[in-house]
Amino acid sequence: SKQGMKVLVVLARKSQSISIFRLVKDIDPNAFISQSSVIGVYGQGFDRLKVK
Repeated sequence: SKQGMKVLVVLARKSQSISIFRLVKDIDPNAFISQSSVIGVYGQGFDRLKVK
């Protein structure tokens, strides 16, 4: 459609997904949501980056 669009990227633990989906649905029932698995997420609130 070539229209500008705001995109929000959220990385969260699987156990938080239901709460996030409910929140998004309350804000915008027509929101597009894509869920995928990742191998690792590092940084504050997630795993510590381990480099040798």
